[in-house]
Amino acid sequence: MHHGLEQHRGQLRGRDSRHGGGGTDNNDRCTREGGSISKVIPTTGYYGISVSYDLRAPSLGTVRTGWGDGGCAVRNDDIQEQLNIYYSTDGGTNWIQCATVWRADLDAYIGYGTRTVSLAAFSDCDNNANFALMLDWQFNQAAITLTWTISWSPAVQPRRPGLR
Repeated sequence: MHHGLEQHRGQLRGRDSRHGGGGTDNNDRCTREGGSISKVIPTTGYYGISVSYDLRAPSLGTVRTGWGDGGCAVRNDDIQEQLNIYYSTDGGTNWIQCATVWRADLDAYIGYGTRTVSLAAFSDCDNNANFALMLDWQFNQAAITLTWTISWSPAVQPRRPGLR
């Protein structure tokens, strides 16, 4: 596993790779593998936040969806491979799910591909010293790699006080 964060020209970048043993490619809810990364990223003075990330899922297991077997909790009550994106406006105490990439979409990322999630509709992400982001994934076999960048569109300038 490798993960780190890099500050670069007003963007926050990170990378995380997770590798499974492959023994979880079954319907058992209790053998899902995955993990998450989260980071407080103050957006003070910025509006129209978006999240861009490069995703690689080079070796997904057998397509398995639905409830599955066993009594363990799984993400979104579904055993399928998935990547979930959450944001927080209180530094990570409470999380709000804003996007999910399901197995059917992950198949397109055998090689790297870039995805962007706009948070512009969530005004509580704007100008927030306690904004945080979490990328959380569940997979059933092998590996998933995330390289991500948190950014604000170059066309979006900080608003001056008193303007809406």
